[in-house]
Amino acid sequence: QEESEEATPELPDESPAPQKAPQKPWARLIKMAEPFRVVEIFDTQLIIGRAGNSNAQEQINDEKISLTHCKIFCAPDGTVRVLDQSSNGTFVNRKLVGKGSMHPLDNGDELTLLNPKLTTE
Repeated sequence: QEESEEATPELPDESPAPQKAPQKPWARLIKMAEPFRVVEIFDTQLIIGRAGNSNAQEQINDEKISLTHCKIFCAPDGTVRVLDQSSNGTFVNRKLVGKGSMHPLDNGDELTLLNPKLTTE
């Protein structure tokens, strides 16, 4: 006959609960127009849109920016992509992504929300 092994019950840990470390951002955007600032991304996606869009975490007060201009998201496999949903263009490294299209983002990529040829430098 087989002997059944009984699992030893685990005793509760009586040590104090460890403090949770603050969640780290998976991405940082550096805004290169005034007001200059760093936007840290903690959620799985960041919606960028025109001021007044309550769904956009990052709002820009410019009528040329679409209500929902683009979404930046981190896929479960860790890849980061931008989805262009704009009328006036979302550009990665000065190349048009195209409305309804996605483009991978890498560290150091330049994301521009309007045609970079038309913006002043």
